[in-house]
Amino acid sequence: MIGLLALAVPVFIWILWIVTFSSNAALPQEEKVEKYLSFFPSFLHSPRSISVTALIFAGASIFLSTIGRRKADDTFKVLSVAAIVVASAIILLQLFTML
Repeated sequence: MIGLLALAVPVFIWILWIVTFSSNAALPQEEKVEKYLSFFPSFLHSPRSISVTALIFAGASIFLSTIGRRKADDTFKVLSVAAIVVASAIILLQLFTML
């Protein structure tokens, strides 16, 4: 269950990215990025630090879901597997965007 909480951070970052860019379609790319970065605290005002934060929380989600899956009942095992799959997809997407 803690793995799902850790997964909420990178999911929120991706949703914020999508909403910011789709709701400001008329703005140039630089202004969209500035608007996106303005939602974060000052120590996260670079795309790289936001990507690293998402990677860390997605990795923590996989780790915590794997540990929690051992002692969980069937419902939580399914949720843990779903969290592992989503976190893995987020890690792959983050690594792709960092290229």
